[in-house]
Amino acid sequence: MQLYFIRHAQSNNNLLFLQTGESKGRNEDPELSRLGQEQARRLAAFYAALPVGRELGPEERGEHVGFTHLYSSLMVRAIETGLALSRAVGVPLVGLKDLHEAGGIYLDDFDTGERNGLPGKSPQELAERFPEVILPEDLNPQGWWNRPFEAREERLGRAQRLLDLLLERHGGTEDRVVVVSHAGFYNVFMHLVLGLNGQEDFWFALNNTGVTRLDFYADERRVAYMNRLCHLPVDLVS
Repeated sequence: MQLYFIRHAQSNNNLLFLQTGESKGRNEDPELSRLGQEQARRLAAFYAALPVGRELGPEERGEHVGFTHLYSSLMVRAIETGLALSRAVGVPLVGLKDLHEAGGIYLDDFDTGERNGLPGKSPQELAERFPEVILPEDLNPQGWWNRPFEAREERLGRAQRLLDLLLERHGGTEDRVVVVSHAGFYNVFMHLVLGLNGQEDFWFALNNTGVTRLDFYADERRVAYMNRLCHLPVDLVS
């Protein structure tokens, strides 16, 4: 299995933090910014233009991908990014609950310092807005998240569930699998894959629409590359 971990394009929350340096005023489930929409379009166009097939080795020139499976977080910014790619390469987008950002759907109470979990979009809202997405069948009808803020100690277990699911479905195959997710969860997942045991002094940068490829073999795991951004010009990197 080749696993492509892609961070969503720039969201309005990302833009807010870039402009103000703080999270006050953030949306619990933001859409893509205008820049993010262009990043997603460039990402999709780049991979749609590549020849289909196994990726060439480092001694070769060019890149042959041909994604076989696309999964996305159920957060709006990830779905919007994943759908752009799905439409361009002709592979359906499947939503997975365990791909969400660290913390889940929440907002900060700046008076109390608490982080309050919120419902998130209901299955009906997601289906009406994103009818192309294949949604999980077991979503809470009142909101797919609908629980407290996700504690730090819960995240590594979620990353393990995701890895187990991907290996069960695609391990031992030549599938080329995309997951569209988030920077915070990317770090949890990379800590798991690399055996770092959640050490907080390791942080792996992943820009908006940055691509990391991990190759899984029967007896080893390889990091082919991290945070690849060759689909974006410098002025669109965020």
